[in-house]
Amino acid sequence: MALGFLLQTSKSWDGAGLCLKSVVNKESEMKAGEELLQSLINESRLDADSKIYFEPGDKQSVFKRIREESKDSGFVFMGMLPPDLKKFRENPEATIREYAIYYRSMLKATSGFPPVAIVLAAENLDFHKIFIP
Repeated sequence: MALGFLLQTSKSWDGAGLCLKSVVNKESEMKAGEELLQSLINESRLDADSKIYFEPGDKQSVFKRIREESKDSGFVFMGMLPPDLKKFRENPEATIREYAIYYRSMLKATSGFPPVAIVLAAENLDFHKIFIP
């Protein structure tokens, strides 16, 4: 959200819109997903739209859907999972290896996307401190 805000306020991206999109793999998750995105928009007080997509397929079909829905975007932010810190404490080398594989799979899956930033947001942030002067 903060990166989207920064782009929106940049002179280089003047007039750019922000749309939060999410893909769920169960129709029953659509309402909760819509509520979550709207909550993020309201809390951050950003001028943004939201859209939830239902895609019941595997990871490959989800990325295909994201690619299709983002084809006209000027920039795409894609969230990634944080590393499992409990596993890391137990076996750092294996965890690093597994996370590197995961990261490489994200890079491969986003090939052919518009410009993309793969972002990790693993902490709770007070949006008011970021967006409200």
